[in-house]
Amino acid sequence: MRITPQAREKIVAFMENADENKLRVSQLSLGGCCSAKIQLGVSLAEEAEAGEEAYDVDGIVVLIDPVLRKRLGEVTIDCGDTGIVVRAANDGA
Repeated sequence: MRITPQAREKIVAFMENADENKLRVSQLSLGGCCSAKIQLGVSLAEEAEAGEEAYDVDGIVVLIDPVLRKRLGEVTIDCGDTGIVVRAANDGA
């Protein structure tokens, strides 16, 4: 798992103004969508949810379900046109 320098800078800035100090990577549920591609998202979190594992990635604690992480393979958190994005080696595409 890695975070690009640009994404790290934005995440740290978000965390400075928030109560949450962890980054959660999760699979998004898109109702009615039949795409085989996994849709991923990030959010700030205060605590890990049951079953999540925490990883220190360049000083940022990243929370992710271990089954999802195994399914995704290598994960990169980066900046995209719409903000922070998650790219995975095995995203179902």
